[in-house]
This record gives sequence, structure tokens and C-alpha cells, in this order.
Amino acid sequence: MITKLEVLTENQLKDIMSIWLDTNKKAHSFIANSYWEDNVELVEKELPKADIYIATDENGKMIGFLGVLEGYIAGLFVSSDYQRQGIGNKLIERAKADFEEFSLTVYEKNKQAINFYTKEGFKISETQIDEDTKEIELVMVYKN
Repeated sequence: MITKLEVLTENQLKDIMSIWLDTNKKAHSFIANSYWEDNVELVEKELPKADIYIATDENGKMIGFLGVLEGYIAGLFVSSDYQRQGIGNKLIERAKADFEEFSLTVYEKNKQAINFYTKEGFKISETQIDEDTKEIELVMVYKN
């Protein structure tokens, strides 16, 4: 089930951060785990400012989330055990009901994510360097 959160509870924030940290470490093996660990506090502080959509399983367990900050997809993460089951697509589709266009950045080395966003209708608009990681990132945009 996909739900847009009206209020982010402490337990939901804890679940989101667990998914965020675990999935980032697995998806970005080319970046040191310490980078993600060092950014947990910052992300926790910024999350409440975003529109947050969550995916839950039949038992109500959170299995993924999408955070959108003023049309920028700050994060789309699905727990490892639930990937490749259409959950990311459902999260994007739900958010498309609220936003006409999106932008996001994705690391050039994260081919799986680039392929996913391309299938969702996103187009690469530019390339840049992430100043923190020194990795190449692609800026991708979607217009409804």
C-alpha cells in the first residue's frame, strides 16, 4: 500500500532512516559506508520538510519510501528484499498525482537506478560532480 504521510512520526522516521542507510550502502558500493553514516543526522533533520510517500506490506511494515522536496526527488528507496517488485514504480506514480514535474540526481555508476528512472520517463538533462563524494552524477528530469 502507498500512503502520503501527513505527519512523520518518530517510529516512521526511524524506519525510513533504516531503509535509507541500508539501501544507500548496498546501491553505492563505490562510496565508503562512512559517508552515509556521517550523513544520517542531516537527512533526519531534512526529511520532515519533504513530502513523504511510504510503501507498506500487507502487515503494515514499511518497505520503501519516496521523499520530494519542492519537486526534487531527494530519495527513493525500497528495502532490498522488496526490490524489483514494482514498489518504486508505485511510489513514483503516486507522487506524480501531486507534482507536474520532478528532478533528481543519480550517480553515474548506479546503472540500475538510471535504468529505472529512464523507464519511468525521466530524461538526463545534465552531468555534474558531487562535491562531497567526487563522483559523477546525472541530473534527470520528468515532466508530466
